[in-house]
Order: sequence, then C-alpha cells, then structure tokens
Amino acid sequence: MNKLLKQAFTLIELLVVIAIIGILSGLIVVSMSGVTQKANIAKAQVFSNSLRNSLMANLVSEWKFNDLSSAIDGTSIIDSWSGANNLILDINSVAADTSNKVRTGSECVSGNCLFFDGIDDYLYSASGTNSNLDFGNGTADTPFTVSGWFKLADITDSYLIVKNQYHLFLGGSSHLYLRLYDTSASAFIARRADPITAYLNQWIYIVGTYDGSRTVSGIKLYLNGARSDNLDYVSGTYVAMETGTDLAIGKISSSYVSGLIDDVRIFNNAITATQIREQYYVGLNSLLINGSITREEYLSRINDYASNN
Repeated sequence: MNKLLKQAFTLIELLVVIAIIGILSGLIVVSMSGVTQKANIAKAQVFSNSLRNSLMANLVSEWKFNDLSSAIDGTSIIDSWSGANNLILDINSVAADTSNKVRTGSECVSGNCLFFDGIDDYLYSASGTNSNLDFGNGTADTPFTVSGWFKLADITDSYLIVKNQYHLFLGGSSHLYLRLYDTSASAFIARRADPITAYLNQWIYIVGTYDGSRTVSGIKLYLNGARSDNLDYVSGTYVAMETGTDLAIGKISSSYVSGLIDDVRIFNNAITATQIREQYYVGLNSLLINGSITREEYLSRINDYASNN
C-alpha cells in the first residue's frame, strides 16, 4: 500500500506540473520515485540541451563558467557558446583579493557559478571586442534578449548585464530595469513596478527583451519565467543605439553585484515568453537535482508561477 501511495503521489505531481506549466510533453519532472539520481541528471540534461538547441539560431554568447576550476584576478572567462566574446575577471581594483571566485555543486544552478563580493568584482571584455553584441546600427535596431540566473546578497543598485547600448540592472529601491541608450542619452527605460526584495539570497531568473521597434513598449521584463505586465516606462527622444562599446557583467561605475551569477546568455532576438518559461523550468530542474532547493520549494515555485499567470 505504501508503495502504491508513493507511485500515486508521483503521478499526481506529474499531472499537476504538466497542467500548470503546459510546456509540451517533453517536460521532465525530476526526483521521481524509483528513478536514480544518475538517470534524473541525464534526462534533465537532454531536456536542457533540446531547449538550448531550439534557441541556437539566436544565441550569440553564453557564459556558463563550467570550464573553470579556479577564477582569480585576470582569469579569462570563456564564452561557452561561440568563443567570440570571452571576458576577463577583475576582482582587486579596489581591495587586494587573491581568492578563488568559482563555486560548485549545490551553491549553483548548474555546474559552476561565480561569486561576486559587491566591492570590486566584475567581468569585462577586452577593448573593442564583441561588436556582435551591438544591436543597433544607426538606421535600425536588432531585437535582443539578455538573461541570467542571479542569487543576490544585496539587491540595490546592482548592474547585472551592461553594454552601453543596454543595461539590465537593479536600482531605485530594488526595482528591475532594462534601459536602452541612444547616441546622446538614455532613450527608453522599462521598470518593473514591484520591487524584488522578497527574492534576496535565492536564485532568480531575470530576462529582458527588446523587439527592435524603437518604442519603449518594445521592452519586456521577466522574473522567474513570468512576464512583468506592471511596468513603468520612461521615453526620451530616440536617435540610435550606441555601437562599439564593451560588455561588462556585474558592474557599472562604482555599483557592483553582491552574490552569485550563473548561465548568462545574450540572444539576437526577442525570445518568446514560452521559451523563457521553458528555460526557467530547466533551471528549476537543475536546482532540484543538485540540492539547491527542496522538492517543496520546487513545487511552490511552480504554483507561484501558475497563480501569477
């Protein structure tokens, strides 16, 4: 009887997840009764790879950090998708620091991640590189998406993914922003009206998209797979997005990220809400497999998504 109850509970969970998520029949729910940990990891990896492959035509760069065993000042951070936009780790421009910034296992979403101390740690590109991450040419804009997983110890004034053309950042009492820059000033800004203070010290998936329309309403923000419909917009006189500027992750001016970063990606298209949701659930599966979250938190996050959509 106990065995039958276990099996029934697993089937009920599976049906609930499918009903709530609705992300095709390929959804993998991990940690099912009677399935080994090794098999779970293999299945989740197949699912993750299939979603990644579905996005590969639009993926320009990603930084997964899984090739690293150590990351100290000056370490090259490989663009694990194309190799075209490798970054450099700077961790001691303010205070002397020789520590290893790589974190592994249950501290991360998948594989390895990087720790940022909030003082002076950030990633930057060599001068004049990553022109393929410029999405404006003066006459037209290319749609784009910037995304990443973040576990933030401080959620005020943190610049997450920054190029002078676009800034994905937290500021103004812990609100999430995506800002476009034109050749003269800040042109369009979208702000998530609700602050994200409730998400301190937990892994969250943040995505910003722009459809290339040269309208402020072309900006969308997503948190944990869900689109933020309640946005405040600021619109200026738009000229053209800047080009020839360098990428940074974790910093602009004197504002630095404090916490962990994993799986940063940049796409040359505004990926769909369905794709964003699927990527979020891939991350959740990984967090459950590696012990970063419990089964209860996993199901709670699914329910949270369902109740807000």
